[in-house]
Parts: sequence; structure tokens; C-alpha cells
Amino acid sequence: MTFLPMVHRELREASRRKGTFRLRWWVAILAMAVSFFSLLYAQIARIGGSAGNPAFGLFTGYVFGIALLAGIFLTADCISEEKRDGTLGLLFLTDLRGYDVVLGKFTARSLNAFYGLLALLPLAGVPVLLGGVTGGEFWRMALALVNALFFSLSAGLFVSCLARDAHRAMGGALVLILLFGGGLPALAELSLRLRFLGRWTPLAWISPFYPYAYAIEPLYLFHRGTYWWSLAASQFQAWLFLGLGALLLPQTWQERGSGLTRSASAWWERWVRWGLSAPEERARRRAAQMDINPVLWLAGCNRAVSRSLSIVVGAWALIALGVSLFPAANDTGMKVLLPTGIAFSFVIKSLMAVQSCRFFAEARRDGMLETLLHTPLTSLDIIRGQAQAFRQVATPPVAVFLGLLYAPALVHLVWGLAGGNTTGRSPSVLGLGFGGGLTLTLLLDLLAIQWFGMWLALKLKNPSYAAALTVLFVVILPSAGCAVCCVATLLSDLVFFLVGYVQLQNDLRQMVARQYEVVAGNPLPTSTPRRGQ
Repeated sequence: MTFLPMVHRELREASRRKGTFRLRWWVAILAMAVSFFSLLYAQIARIGGSAGNPAFGLFTGYVFGIALLAGIFLTADCISEEKRDGTLGLLFLTDLRGYDVVLGKFTARSLNAFYGLLALLPLAGVPVLLGGVTGGEFWRMALALVNALFFSLSAGLFVSCLARDAHRAMGGALVLILLFGGGLPALAELSLRLRFLGRWTPLAWISPFYPYAYAIEPLYLFHRGTYWWSLAASQFQAWLFLGLGALLLPQTWQERGSGLTRSASAWWERWVRWGLSAPEERARRRAAQMDINPVLWLAGCNRAVSRSLSIVVGAWALIALGVSLFPAANDTGMKVLLPTGIAFSFVIKSLMAVQSCRFFAEARRDGMLETLLHTPLTSLDIIRGQAQAFRQVATPPVAVFLGLLYAPALVHLVWGLAGGNTTGRSPSVLGLGFGGGLTLTLLLDLLAIQWFGMWLALKLKNPSYAAALTVLFVVILPSAGCAVCCVATLLSDLVFFLVGYVQLQNDLRQMVARQYEVVAGNPLPTSTPRRGQ
């Protein structure tokens, strides 16, 4: 028997796909665009005549963020998709073991990711030629980026071994990666500042953030051991994810799953259904929504996204109120609030991308879309119902988030004016300006996510990837030009909005019928064949 037969089969299958070869070209082209903006930013903001250092930091930070999100795009739904299709059980009827399936799927899905990273690394070496970046710094950063990519892919595959639903798998992978990638370093930094649990801070070294942070030359010179120990710890944690996935997969591939997955699913259902109103109240609300548009009720009945948004906004409220209660630490509070606000807005956009794509993706998968198309509802009614459900879910948490965004700056400004402190005005004015920019960006991004996500969920062959691709195209890729010119990001939102809006104005029935024609391989004839042919 061939050693690791699943790896052999998956690699042969990947070698037949055109995307395996095209991805490196597209990644290289996008990397050239990102490098252009990075060098332009470095030329504008260079200090001491060295343009290599800021360009290197901007480019590698962008690549590090994409590497952490690769597990959500590539491996979070690889095994759960096999569970839904019912093909995973057939594999375990053979002599295959859990590690065969896990390593096979990991190798096939990570191949394109490592090819893409390999295409990015030469462009990361360009700042070495510009000065300000050493060769050792480049190679340490390359190791840190490969480690972050491996960690993200392993975490996504581990979640995929436990989940069955595509959106839950991607959401779980996002939470796990954010917890290890940003949560543990933030907790360690907070414990050091507050002198609380300082001895436990080395446990945060399993985060892939520390090898990336300590690869920079000034930090590496004084923290060599931290870099190498954190690199080894995060690599060990990634292999632990793969090992746990291989160990749990034979017990979790069935519909019922193991006791662990059953208890997790029961806890999830209880959490989602917690706080529901009485059945009579829900029936009355459902009747009112169905009188407006039946799709409004169908698209908005899932409470998982709403509850997740509530948790995100609640955590943001604690941070904003904490900064507001200590107006004396004006400068420090604003330094904490700016990156935290960007991170929380990214999470809100990701959750709303799931809401935008979920209804059409599930309707295509379970056949509900064909049922709706056989009703008196028009295509415009279906699209309007989904758009109304999107606004219904997004409006309350986004309004609270934006309201709390201005609260610390206003409190600090009032405190400074009341105390006669004119030097404290500049951080408050900076906070208000940052709040205005983030408000405009968030609202335009949500508008683009709403329409572009709906179009992708209807257009893609595999609608499970619609939410991830929406976040990639609308949020992540345009952010490369935001460091130089925010107008480019706003224009990209306008383009994505117009693409989704214009394409969705076409007849929905024609779009669905065209997909079935392409899948079946039998398009309708365009002309009548002649006699005798």
C-alpha cells in the first residue's frame, strides 16, 4: 500500500486543477500592487533617507494578516464539506486512518497557500536592496510568515474536523485564530501592564504573533530567545492541532458525532435560543414579517450572527467605557482605542459578510431557492427581502458601535476644556477624526459587502466560500492602498457595490438556470441544426 495514500491522491487531483498554476500568477500580480503602495508610502513617510524599513514593515504586516486568514479560506470547510456530502464515511470503510485523511486534506489545501507565499517572499526582499533591512531580518521574517501560515491552516483544519456546517466551521476558525493570533498577546500585554499573572505570560508564546513581532532587528538583538522559543512553541501548537484533528476525526464524522461534538452543539443551540420571546410573540413577529416579505423572515431567522455581533459590541463597549473612565490617560487611551477599533470593525464586517451570503448559499445547497422561484415572488422581491434582513441585523449593533466610537474622545475633550488643559485637545481631535473616517469606511464597506456578497453567493460554484471571498475582495485587498490614499478604498467599495447591484438586477431565474446549464455541461443550443447533420 502506498505510504499516505490520501496525500498522494489529493496531490494528483490538485495537479489537474488550473487554479493550482494560475494562483501563483495572480498572487504575484497582487503582491506587485501591494509593493507599489508600500514603496509609495515609504517614499512619503521615510525617515533618515531609508525607505526600506517602512516598506518592509507594511508589506510583511499585510502578508502576515493574509497568512493568518488563510485557514478560514482554505481548510476550515475542507473536511466538513466531506461530512455534508456523505463521502467521508466511505473513506473510513477502507484501511485509511484519521491521520491519512487529515494529512491528505491539509496537503491538498495548503499547496496553493504555500505556493502563494513563495511568490510573495521575493518581493519582501526588495526593501533589503533599498536599505534599512538586514538579510537576517528578512530570513527571520520569512520563517515567521511560513509559521503563521502553517498555524492558520492547522487551526482551520482542526475546526473542520469538529464541525459540519460551513458557516459554523469558518466562524469557529475565525474565533480560534483571533484568539491565538491577537487575544493571547493582548492578554499578556495587559497582564504585564497591570502586574497580574506576569509569570504566565510565556504561555502566550504559542501565538504566531510573537515570531513575527520579534523578527525585527532591534527587538531580535535583545530578545533572541523569545523569538526562537515562540517560533518553536507556535509550531508545536500547530502540529498539536493536526494531531488532535486526526485523533478526533474517526469519532466525529458521523451525523451524531462524539459526546464532545454533541455537547458543543447542544451548548451552541442553547446559546442561540437564549433570550427568545414567547412562542406567541415570535408567531406574531413572523406573521408581520411575512406580510412584508416572506424572504425577510427566512433570511433573518438565524440568530447566530446577531448573538455574535452582540458579543463583539459588548466587548467593544467595555473597552470604550474603560478608556472613557480614565480621561487623565488621554494619549495612552487613544493609542489603545485606534487599533482596537479597526480590529473590531473588521470582525463586524466579517460577521455581516456571513449574514449577506448565508441565505443564498443555504438556499442553493438545500434546494430552497428553486422552491422560492416557483412561487409568485419575483426576483426583485427575493433580493429585497435579503437586503431588508441584512439591514435589520446590522443596524442596531453598528449604531451602538459607532456611538461608542466617539464617546472616549468627547469625554476627554470635555474633561480637558473643563480643567483648562489645552494640550489634551489634540488626542481628542485625533480621536474624533479617526471616528469619522472609520464610520465612513465601515458604512461603505457594509454597503459593498451586502450586494457583492449576495452576488457571489449566487454566482460561485461552491457558495460556501462566498463569505470568505467577500471579506478578501471588499475588506482585505483594498486595505493595501489605504496607507497611501483612503480614496482608493472608497472607490473600491463603490466598484464592488455597483458590480453586485447591477448583476443582481438581472433575472434571478436566468442566473440559476445558467448555473445548472454549466454544471450539467449541456448548454441550450443557440441555433437549430440543419437537416442531414
